[in-house]
Amino acid sequence: MRIADASRGRGRATGITLAGGIGLILAAQVAAPVAAPLFDALTVLGPYHYLAPAPGQSGAPTSATVTEALVNGTSPGFNAATSESPPQAQLIAAPDAFQLAPGSTAVTITIQPVAPPAPSTGGPILGNVYHYAVTDQNGANLATKAGTLVTLVLRAPDAATEAVVAQYSGGAWSKIDSSPSGTPAFFLATTSSFGDFALVQSSGGFGPLEVSLLILVVGGILGVIGFVVLRRRRRLELARLEAAQRKAGPGAGRSRRRKQR
Repeated sequence: MRIADASRGRGRATGITLAGGIGLILAAQVAAPVAAPLFDALTVLGPYHYLAPAPGQSGAPTSATVTEALVNGTSPGFNAATSESPPQAQLIAAPDAFQLAPGSTAVTITIQPVAPPAPSTGGPILGNVYHYAVTDQNGANLATKAGTLVTLVLRAPDAATEAVVAQYSGGAWSKIDSSPSGTPAFFLATTSSFGDFALVQSSGGFGPLEVSLLILVVGGILGVIGFVVLRRRRRLELARLEAAQRKAGPGAGRSRRRKQR
């Protein structure tokens, strides 16, 4: 009976530890939501390429121009990206995302680093400003269909973890809905319009890297606590069994076997 109780006790302690870990993960997701699981892959970041590099920085960022034929009369799905490894700017769209004029035959996606049209008042610009455009075969700008959004991805230099995507429109920079991608230094945003986009420094709060490290530290502490609790319970149970055996005396086991016969 005591052995069964000890097993149940160990099970309860393990369950408490697991519940605590799951609670921490949920709290981290609420505090700093990410679009992909933490540490799902290892991404090696090469140097960031600046349009106007300072001394010691890499220059010559790349552009992207991708032309895709229509599929059954609708715009194709695509993932256009610059040529760095990993890309510094991307645009991702699902099939049939754009409104097309009669006679359209193709869609061209252009991503190009450009000089900032104006300073940002919402925080310093991180890295390059990129101009995004989606046109038909005649160069006419395309709009997304009503209720349809496309995803753009921007990389921050120096593995920055505190940034938001901003769009230049109407003579000013405006932050748009964005989130960390789950890979350090990459940020996602959804948009229905195009033009100039950049990452701007955000302030305050914990970034995904800090939250991840906190999860690891607190998870390790919970693991140690669980191990200590289990070991203590095991020692106490062994001590009780040994005390019971000493109290019963060496002949108790033989007496019980004779009675059973």
